[in-house]
Amino acid sequence: FSPANFELSIGNTTSTDLSDACSKKDPVSLDLGPEEPSHVLMQGRIDRLDATEDGKFMVIDYKTGATNPSHKDIASGLSFQLPVYIRCIETCFPGMQGIAGSYYIVKSDGELSKKIVFGDKNYLDLFESLGRSQGINEDYQAVISSSLNTIKKYIQNMRRGIFHPTVLIGKCPSYCDYKTV
Repeated sequence: FSPANFELSIGNTTSTDLSDACSKKDPVSLDLGPEEPSHVLMQGRIDRLDATEDGKFMVIDYKTGATNPSHKDIASGLSFQLPVYIRCIETCFPGMQGIAGSYYIVKSDGELSKKIVFGDKNYLDLFESLGRSQGINEDYQAVISSSLNTIKKYIQNMRRGIFHPTVLIGKCPSYCDYKTV
């Protein structure tokens, strides 16, 4: 892997300054399957994208907090940022194939660590020298599909007016004004 993109924007509607030359001004429409909603428009800014010469890539998100989403959080639908970013890149750039999502953890003392939290076991040889990994498995595409299904369920519930309070006390970051809600 080599760094390919930094601050890659998709659907950047708040600024005319698109940091990375490959940024897309329009949101990407992700296919959610035949039931309504069948698509969702996504926008975001991907911290970093590392790629191989043959078009395989890894999404990297920089994290500065004390706790970061785990593979379990991703697989259970509690965190879907990395799988959604992977699908967004695959949709925007045909021929690119996502094979992993990882975090660069930046600590206050300047210490850096890289942790692959989500990856395709078929490419294990590419991950061996890249840092800690916990989510390398055969169900890589199933986890992406599950994340998209979770988004679909959230949208369906919002359209029905169903907004449950969180049951994940302690998962909200300490700076969140709504931590107790």
